[in-house]
Amino acid sequence: EAAADARAATLAAGPGAGVSALTVRTADGRILPLQRIGEPAVVMVVSQTCGVCKEALRDFGRMQGGRALPRLWLVTLEGAAHGRPMLDSAGVRGAVLAGPVSPAAEALFTFQIQGTPTFVALDARGAVHDVLPGYPGREAIAPWVEVMAGRRDAP
Repeated sequence: EAAADARAATLAAGPGAGVSALTVRTADGRILPLQRIGEPAVVMVVSQTCGVCKEALRDFGRMQGGRALPRLWLVTLEGAAHGRPMLDSAGVRGAVLAGPVSPAAEALFTFQIQGTPTFVALDARGAVHDVLPGYPGREAIAPWVEVMAGRRDAP
């Protein structure tokens, strides 16, 4: 498990980087590297205490008008279960809930990520297409939401 914790520390080095080393635990208990998503996706790294994260999720809910965001992977630093209330209160449906694989990985995530929220656009192979630290607002995030909704492959 220590090797998995070390691999979980590396999220993204920037556009073109791979995330095969990033392993998460989903809400249903599966442990998998994000490269196995197998389709373009947006990983949103959040914390349950992050007000900006909650604001962004509320905007996503409004932008989608109740439609699902199946290509959004919400990785909550405190664990997958902590993401559920954030999604529910924002009116976001269909996202995959995930979190670090262990307390050690949680600490590594916390220090590796520039801040929350951090958005990472992945291609179908799990390679990083783009990284966006922070929340730039509804207009700037709109192409990312299109990826989350499955309507385009890259922001």
